[in-house]
Amino acid sequence: MPILPAAIARNGRAKGTLLLSTLSLIPLLQSPDTRPASPPPTGAFTTFLPIVLIFLIFYMLVMRPERKRQRKRQELLKGIKKNDRVVTSGGLHGVVAALTDHTVVLKVDENVRLRFNRDAIAAIVDKEEGEEAARGGAG
Repeated sequence: MPILPAAIARNGRAKGTLLLSTLSLIPLLQSPDTRPASPPPTGAFTTFLPIVLIFLIFYMLVMRPERKRQRKRQELLKGIKKNDRVVTSGGLHGVVAALTDHTVVLKVDENVRLRFNRDAIAAIVDKEEGEEAARGGAG
């Protein structure tokens, strides 16, 4: 006769107590082989792989398109010629009257010429677009 049931029978406890006390001993009876194993050691490559992937995604989504925009803007500023219709970053429309390496003189009206830095030019306006804008866009 097992020791545990005899002790419970002498004490007069219910059968449910026997079941609960037996279930509480199960973790102690497990062999050491059934415990979860520690994860295998990882190398430096697998540790830094997520960081490298995040940097590559950031480069492709943010840095690369910004460099393309900067190159396009530099080409625009280098391509300005006399008599081009331009718009400044402040929204002023005019015709290029004179150029230097760093400045642009715009003719905005008869006898009105304004000097701007080249960086202030936002866009070169085509003649067709300029005429449509002057008519209010009604083609």
